[in-house]
Amino acid sequence: MDRLGKLLAFAISLTTLAVSAQPASLSALSQSFAPLQYGQLTQADELTALTKLAKGKSIVAVSEVTHGTKQVGQLQTKLAKDLCQYSGFNVVVLGEVYATSTLLLNQYVCFGQGTIDEALGPIATSQNVVSPELRDLAEWLKNENEKRPPEQRIWLVGTEVAPPRLLADANARWVSQADTQALDNSWFEHVLSQQNYALNIHQNDKQSFREDGIFESIQWLKTHVPAAKIVVIAAHNAHMERVPCYNSDIAPFRTIKRVGHFLHQTYPDDYLVIGTEIAGGRYHSGADNQYNPMPSHPRKLGTLLGQLTTSDYGLLTTQPCRKHPELTGASVRMSYGTSFQKVGSVAKCTNVFDAFDAILFIRESQPTDLLTDFAPVAKIAVYVTLNPGVMKSILAGDSLTVSISDATTDSLSTSKHPVAYVQLYTHDRRKKPVLYQTFTIPTGTSMVQVRLPATTQTVSLWINAVGVTSLKVGRVVVNGHVIQKDEFLLVQPNDSGQKWVMETGIDDGFRVSAR
Repeated sequence: MDRLGKLLAFAISLTTLAVSAQPASLSALSQSFAPLQYGQLTQADELTALTKLAKGKSIVAVSEVTHGTKQVGQLQTKLAKDLCQYSGFNVVVLGEVYATSTLLLNQYVCFGQGTIDEALGPIATSQNVVSPELRDLAEWLKNENEKRPPEQRIWLVGTEVAPPRLLADANARWVSQADTQALDNSWFEHVLSQQNYALNIHQNDKQSFREDGIFESIQWLKTHVPAAKIVVIAAHNAHMERVPCYNSDIAPFRTIKRVGHFLHQTYPDDYLVIGTEIAGGRYHSGADNQYNPMPSHPRKLGTLLGQLTTSDYGLLTTQPCRKHPELTGASVRMSYGTSFQKVGSVAKCTNVFDAFDAILFIRESQPTDLLTDFAPVAKIAVYVTLNPGVMKSILAGDSLTVSISDATTDSLSTSKHPVAYVQLYTHDRRKKPVLYQTFTIPTGTSMVQVRLPATTQTVSLWINAVGVTSLKVGRVVVNGHVIQKDEFLLVQPNDSGQKWVMETGIDDGFRVSAR
């Protein structure tokens, strides 16, 4: 037999083994699988096949196999509505959406403040994850809340820890607002308290802090919202798995405990997680605006479930599956898609039937149509890293004094709360951040003094303005040293929707204005 013939024979033998290994698995899966029809996902009636799984639970996660999939969003929205309407759930968590980006959204759904576009705009500009399903959910919650007294209204919040610049934006804008916030400021204070997490996640790339931050925000909601019953959506399967599943095949996460682990450990009798799986299709990558394909595989759970039904949807309850050795001992695979992948992948998974209480099956996924027609927030940012001569003088002491004179802004006519503020970063000799502070700049002259950590080696100052058409800054003095205006560098934020120009021939300072 020639080489080509041997290769063909070997391939056929592998295919035969794969097919012959499936009947026992299919038989075991079929005993726990129920087809669902598309109409059940869109009609107003309660989808009892799902809500009865949540009976007696106070935290339910409906996680997603990929981000940017239309059908997953529809399933999550449907179950979130049903749990709120029929089962007394009163908090909807957008797991991987920045908490800072949902402050206005929560005000909108709870008290009707602002417009839907103003509420969703921060999510669109910071993460580009506003789908028609999210917009529909926000409008539905707002209408539902209009029927309820304030203490019984349903919250809609993100729990992802935002980058430091977004925390600073939120702090400055929230504090500067003249109107009294309808919601208790303690949630906002909790969000701001995660600054150290923000530094470790977004500047030191320590992903374990990401899981800690999301979990602590859910725990805060469970503790502080009266009679809290929480449904978590917009979070990946891999974040919400109860025990390690995807981790075995995704190198960066093999040693990281996920959000679902902490929820299971803290609320063992109250936490229910429903994962999702697809046989094939495409999903939308928010990062590069591409439609990404999801590969097939003969051992993928979505492929196996697709052989059990002609329906495009189905529900697999996993507890009965744990009794079948042909399933628990098998190397089951599941789809895996994130915003940063050009092509989805098929991940080897362990403990699938222990990691999830149920799996929602989708035969073929379609990319969600992300909404992008939102007015961008105008932002100005300039920064300076203090030169070695100034740093030598600063490090001789233990504190830093920053003085900014003649600061003025011209506001956008559409901006309710324009604000200017300073961000202060200090780093150690390994260039890791050790201190982060933010403070607003009132019109005129302002001064702030902070104590420096002993490990400080470098200091950076960022001067920012939000909701303005121009920013003028006079003299900037640090510990008696005048910072020369040509030392400041202008940053063009990707999400500002505006281009800026910096003029330095203005007295002792500079002006930044729209080009």
